[in-house]
Amino acid sequence: MDLPVRTILDAGCGLGWLRRPLLAKLPRARYVGLEASPYLCRRFGWMRGSLVSFRPREPFDLVVCYDVLQYLDDRDARHALENLARLTRGALYFSALTREDWEHYCDQVKTDREVFLRPADWYRRRLARNFDHMGGGIYLRRDIEVMLWELERIEAPGT
Repeated sequence: MDLPVRTILDAGCGLGWLRRPLLAKLPRARYVGLEASPYLCRRFGWMRGSLVSFRPREPFDLVVCYDVLQYLDDRDARHALENLARLTRGALYFSALTREDWEHYCDQVKTDREVFLRPADWYRRRLARNFDHMGGGIYLRRDIEVMLWELERIEAPGT
């Protein structure tokens, strides 16, 4: 699969824990941290903004949206998911705490409970409008031309 990554957007980057490992694997890429917290933007030099309304000049080759959308209400989360399609040129890494995660998998004592819990299918349906799920939280834009072998796909096209 040939999908060059020259630009990375870490949406809701917080402290920027993913910056170093991403740039270690993709040393020629330009990393942009997007964060809503004025304090974190000042402290770490991130770009201040919201995934709901962020409109850069160009989309990014790789967008990372790790555990952000559970903090947004349904309306803002829908807008953020729509915006992810505009922000992503190639690949999206997406993760969010779901109702199923809360009920079955996470440590409810250590996990932030001040979130909006939605069923996983709520996210899947909206992501499927613009992305093909490759597994492991990786999504590829449907309209890019990338050669994938059949076993690289989580499901056959059109299913």
